[in-house]
Amino acid sequence: MKLDTGAILKESWNTFKRYQHDFLKIGLLVASTDILWAILDWIEKNRVLTTAEHILLTLANILLAFVALVLWLGLVRLMIDIVRGDVPKIDTLFSQGNLITPLLWVGLLVLLVVFLGTIAFIIPGLILAIGLTFAPYLLIDKGLRGKESLKESWNITYGFKKSLVWFMFVAGIISAIGYVTVIGSIVTIPLSGLMYAYAYQALLEHKERNTNKVHVDQESNIS
Repeated sequence: MKLDTGAILKESWNTFKRYQHDFLKIGLLVASTDILWAILDWIEKNRVLTTAEHILLTLANILLAFVALVLWLGLVRLMIDIVRGDVPKIDTLFSQGNLITPLLWVGLLVLLVVFLGTIAFIIPGLILAIGLTFAPYLLIDKGLRGKESLKESWNITYGFKKSLVWFMFVAGIISAIGYVTVIGSIVTIPLSGLMYAYAYQALLEHKERNTNKVHVDQESNIS
């Protein structure tokens, strides 16, 4: 089975163009945390700070990390909604803050599973990482928490892991171009977000079709 990266990129770009003004605002808002981090990093490296200033800088970094997590959670929710036919709503970016703790727990579990799988040579770390990529999406979209989100992510990516390597490479290149050019991230953040949302939706729909087919076959056998 194969995930059509070219088709996903094309659909994502078409959606971006359809709502480009909204997406540029969204990209600027999300990218602002990176810009602020870069400023704080420059201050730390180029100024001699007092103890009080170091404390303030640390607190500012913690606050930025919190804001970045809230925006990322909201961005995923927003992109999934758009892929399903909704229009961009900027306030959605701030709607998922209650999921920060569950997200951190899911992230910790993913890191632990990938680490243990790698050092035990059970399953290569790359394959594990790919298979668990959509655990946060399942938390945000379906409310699946902890190991349930990991299990379902592994299930929906079954048979697609090879094509997901290419998909993630392409999405990664697009994101990297944005970060290198700085201003380009205003475009690449929503574009790559759309790509992952379209991929996630395609995987969900594939699993649903297979589940329905199994049910039909079972009913046919009973009759």
